[in-house]
Amino acid sequence: SSLENKVSYGMNVAMQSVLSTIERFLNDQKKSDFKLEDKETSYSNEPSKVCLAVVKFIKSVFDVINTCLDGKNVESFLEEFGLSFQRLLLNHLKKWKVSNGIGGLRLMRDLSEYRDTMKICNCPSIDEAFDTVSE
Repeated sequence: SSLENKVSYGMNVAMQSVLSTIERFLNDQKKSDFKLEDKETSYSNEPSKVCLAVVKFIKSVFDVINTCLDGKNVESFLEEFGLSFQRLLLNHLKKWKVSNGIGGLRLMRDLSEYRDTMKICNCPSIDEAFDTVSE
């Protein structure tokens, strides 16, 4: 029906808006975030600032989705979002050179944070997609 088409269109626009916002966050990633030298003393086992900002934003999106949608609509939206975010993240990571040692540890910490956050979706295909990113 016409109403269903409008709702579907609105959901697609919302999804693209969310993904565009995440992409803007990811574009703030610094080359030095994953190219740390082992002798750097300022390293902590914390995710990068960009990762923390993305995760905070995603959690706020989850809150809105769970408030505005229910049942299969939540599942469908979250699955589509999760798989789209995973592809966006993979494309983002292909841009970066990662140093062995501390730089690799920082990347693994970020990936772990993203994977743990996406587990909120409770969707096996998203879990699998994020598990493959970490490998």
